[in-house]
Amino acid sequence: MVVDPDGEIIYVYLPETLYEQYIRYQSVPDIALSIVILPALIQVLSYMVLNRGNDIDEQKWYMVIEKKIRSLDKDINDLFNEKISPLELAQMILENPVERSFNEIKGLLELKIKAKTCDENFLEEIKRNFDTKYIDLYRNFDKKGIQELFNNELVYDIEHEFEYLELFDPKSFSDLFTNNIKILMRR
Repeated sequence: MVVDPDGEIIYVYLPETLYEQYIRYQSVPDIALSIVILPALIQVLSYMVLNRGNDIDEQKWYMVIEKKIRSLDKDINDLFNEKISPLELAQMILENPVERSFNEIKGLLELKIKAKTCDENFLEEIKRNFDTKYIDLYRNFDKKGIQELFNNELVYDIEHEFEYLELFDPKSFSDLFTNNIKILMRR
C-alpha cells in the first residue's frame, strides 16, 4: 500500500489483488476500514507533522482533516506538539474503527443462519424464470434484491440452524455450496 498526499487529493494505492479484496469485503466495512484507511490516515497525520510549515495547510485534504479535528474538540497543534499521537488521533477521526472491527469479527464468528424452505409453487416459479428474471440478482451479487425476493409468505424458517459461509470466502463457490449443504444434511 502506498499513500500519496502530494496534491489536492490523497491517493491510496493498493496492489490489484488487495484492491479486489478490499472491494469484495465491503460487507465488513469496519474491518476494511481498519486494514486500509486507518494506516493510511496515520501516515497522512505523520506526514502533516513532518511537513508542517511547508504550505501543506493550503491543500484541500489538510483543511478537511483540520476541520474534523476541530469538530472533535481537539487542536491540530496537539498533534504537532506530540500531545496526541497520529494513531490516537486517527482512531478518533475514524470513530474507533479497531473496536468496531473486533465487534464485526465477533458477529462473523457467531453468525448462525436459520435454514429456510419454501412453498412448491414458489420454487417452481423461481426455477421456471431463473434465467430471465432472477439471474442478474446473483450475477451482480445483489444481496438486498435476493433477500427481498425471498422475503414473502411462501418462504419460511425451519427449526434448524447452521453456520453459513459467505460466497465471498476465498474457497471456490462450489466448495462453499457443497460445504453448506453438508452442514445442513448432517443435522
